[in-house]
Amino acid sequence: MLEDGKTVISRRKLIQAAGLMVAAAGILGEGAGSVAAVGTGSESSVTKASQGGARSILPKGASRTRRDIQEFVDQIPIVSTHEHLRAEKAILAGFPEPLDFSQILYTYNPADLISSGLPKETWDKVRGSDMPIDEKWKIIEPYWEKSKYTGYGWAIDITIRNYYGLDGLSSNTYRELDKRMRAERRPGIYSRMLKDAAGIECGVSNLKDEWSDELAGQKFLHPSRLIDQYVFLWSADDLRRLSERTKRDLGTPEAVRAMFDDIIGGWKRTGTVAAKCYARNDMNYVPDKDRQRVLDAASKQVDEAGRKSLQDFMFNQVVKACIDHKMPIQVHTGLNSGNNYPSLKPRDPMLLWDICYNYPEARFDVFHAGYPWMREVAVLARVNTSAYADLCWEHVVNPAAARAALDEWLDSMPASKIFAFGGDYWQPEGTYGHAAIARTNVGEALADRVERGRMSMKDAKQVAAMILHDNAKGFFGIS
Repeated sequence: MLEDGKTVISRRKLIQAAGLMVAAAGILGEGAGSVAAVGTGSESSVTKASQGGARSILPKGASRTRRDIQEFVDQIPIVSTHEHLRAEKAILAGFPEPLDFSQILYTYNPADLISSGLPKETWDKVRGSDMPIDEKWKIIEPYWEKSKYTGYGWAIDITIRNYYGLDGLSSNTYRELDKRMRAERRPGIYSRMLKDAAGIECGVSNLKDEWSDELAGQKFLHPSRLIDQYVFLWSADDLRRLSERTKRDLGTPEAVRAMFDDIIGGWKRTGTVAAKCYARNDMNYVPDKDRQRVLDAASKQVDEAGRKSLQDFMFNQVVKACIDHKMPIQVHTGLNSGNNYPSLKPRDPMLLWDICYNYPEARFDVFHAGYPWMREVAVLARVNTSAYADLCWEHVVNPAAARAALDEWLDSMPASKIFAFGGDYWQPEGTYGHAAIARTNVGEALADRVERGRMSMKDAKQVAAMILHDNAKGFFGIS
């Protein structure tokens, strides 16, 4: 890591040298001083971050309490509960392509650009083409100027300023940003950008099955695999195709249960740390006495009611297998990415209640704070032993709402059930900026609780360590 042209000890080594073990009680006293993180995009672009360091945003005039807590929060090695990052070799090989400055916007900013008036088909041409970067910027610029103040925009702005050392994204910077992003695509990008600069110890990355094996044998990204392809069957033909694909007769509940036991057990043995369910939240418990009836009906014509019963049954079997193999299940709730979808009602986290109630020994990682149903997530996790509340993605979806949710959640449930960060990006630049917003929110929310007399300084630091590191590491069994 560089600062003012000199080599300095990294945060990670500083923490180790100081004996700052997050789980130890010794870290719960007064916060240690922080070392300013700096951008490492290229040797010519390093810059000391303004306003409190590259790992967070500290406002001018911040109180001593806020400064103390923020310095402490900035040194905690984050465990990210949710990413879409592929193995570094895929990023270096050109995923996603083409590589130019516009890639820094890829994961979520297009939704804001389109919402502000950019035609989707125009964005698709920009993203999927090798058109000159000057032409791309001419198309993007007016919509970026309208949408850059959102949480998505803020995350990217932080990365451009604090990591790439440029004055935001503008007509004066996009060409240089393009050069620096290209220069950064070299071995060690995750170590430089995410481990050293952002202070992320490791993360759980949700990948397609064919990509998950890329992560085998390395300790930075741990795979989470989708179960939707096995659960969300829409017809008798789908059930037959699954039977053929798995080379099993799936005509009995016992056979289905055995299939999922083999799948989840195999994932566990090869390093997968969680299963992921995306398609819908309105799952219901299926009693054992109804299992054969559901399967018999599914082997024939499947109407809408029968389809839901079949999917519910399959999900129940996944949950049982995950319980047996001590594997958490991550569930998407709340807002979808993108634009112009018909309804969010299937994403209401309260729809998970029946499953959470009937499987108290399971562990459900309830994603995205259920936004806009954040209080519903608070109730779900407070009452049900199986439900845990996750702020992944939420700090960029709505930074103010994420900060408020964290404060309310600490009043609503045990702090051990809260996960404070999951970057949820395909490209590392997004995760870097998102982590800075998350650290800022955690510091602000906890400092406010201390200043209100709601927490002691010691307790606030203990909670910070729990929600950014300890809870997730224990939940996913990451060593």
